[in-house]
Amino acid sequence: MKVFSFVELKAATKSFKSDTLLGEGGFGKVYKGWLDEKTLSPAKAGSGMVVAIKKLNSESTQGFQEWQVSLISTLSFLLVELESLI
Repeated sequence: MKVFSFVELKAATKSFKSDTLLGEGGFGKVYKGWLDEKTLSPAKAGSGMVVAIKKLNSESTQGFQEWQVSLISTLSFLLVELESLI
């Protein structure tokens, strides 16, 4: 799994410019971005792999509980999978 820095996400979305805005939901806005298919580094707009990047609205609490449940479920799944390998 690759973890992206804010700087990388900003570069991939052309600094979160309005022309890359795809939509907005409870957590925040979703932007269109581009990554190099092999290195997963930010790519020039219109080239590479197209991705959706959500920028969290720090003032919104909508969806926070669902995010926590989703994260806990994912962690539980990973723990179950790890236990089955031992």
